[in-house]
Amino acid sequence: MTDQRRAPPSPYSRAPLTPEVLTDLIRLSAPDGVIAVKGFAKEVKEPRVYGDHATVYGELTLGAALVSFAVPAECAPQENQAVIIEGHLRFKLANRSGNNVWRGNWQVTLVGHVVGEWEPVAMPTRVIPLPERGERIPLSMFILNHGVEALAVLTSHNGQRDLAQSVSSGKFKQQPQFVKANFADPDAFLQALNAIPTNGSVRGLAVVRGGGAGLDVIAGSREVVAALLRKGMPFYTALGHDSDVSLADRSADQVFHTPSELGAAIARAAHEADDRVKQHQRLNAQAGLLDRQKAQLDDQARQIAQLGTDATHATEVANGRARNLRNMLIVAGLLIAVLLWLLVRQEG
Repeated sequence: MTDQRRAPPSPYSRAPLTPEVLTDLIRLSAPDGVIAVKGFAKEVKEPRVYGDHATVYGELTLGAALVSFAVPAECAPQENQAVIIEGHLRFKLANRSGNNVWRGNWQVTLVGHVVGEWEPVAMPTRVIPLPERGERIPLSMFILNHGVEALAVLTSHNGQRDLAQSVSSGKFKQQPQFVKANFADPDAFLQALNAIPTNGSVRGLAVVRGGGAGLDVIAGSREVVAALLRKGMPFYTALGHDSDVSLADRSADQVFHTPSELGAAIARAAHEADDRVKQHQRLNAQAGLLDRQKAQLDDQARQIAQLGTDATHATEVANGRARNLRNMLIVAGLLIAVLLWLLVRQEG
């Protein structure tokens, strides 16, 4: 069955052109006369002989653009040579056999002579400044203050395996937080790094790789190291090398040669932290016992002081009574003396 659907009518009233007709209508404009163009000679071909002369073809490139050239064989440039070619531009429609392109594409060729060389000037590269870092914090101190699980480890597959096995072999159950990172692509590595929150459960970082080539792709990148420092956290490296000191190593709080060495240090620091916590608990218990004993002694001292106060009061009361009794005896003695005097006087 024939499909009866038709395309909607075109608002363009003229008959459409064919690519060949369109190509014939195209006109290109170019600088008049002789021009000089500089660039790097690329794809320099073997000379082609035409009668009594030979021509060398190639491409002159600089930046993202290129132009084909044709020069006499006696002045042909070397591959990658920085040259200046002086001549005029030739335009013609390319053909499939000549340039492996379909007819309809224009081929532009600079036909002339190599008139000199030029000195490439390297573009100045912007040096990324590294933020100033604070006091370096050893791994053992970090584990004591925050614990193992507060450490986020940017790692490769082999690095994670070696580190986890080393921590487990130290008879320690807790593991750090593992973040898979691409050590062959700085942009992908930075994406993984920037995804780690700067507040919350993560308080420190580790960059761990299981060895292999291309160490400087990440460890030597100023952009990566600057991003690590801007996180404002302690960070540690274990990049699977023994002798080379990378930029990341020089900026880290502590350096470990291999993931296994870092894992062993984590387990050792965790055990030391546990021992310190238990020791602190024992000291707190002993301090509590001493506080209770001191309270008991203070209470006993207060009781003894009270007894002393009571005894002093009783003594004062007894002394007062004794004074009263003595005074009463003196008065009684005086009365008796007066009575006796009166009796003697009456008898006389």
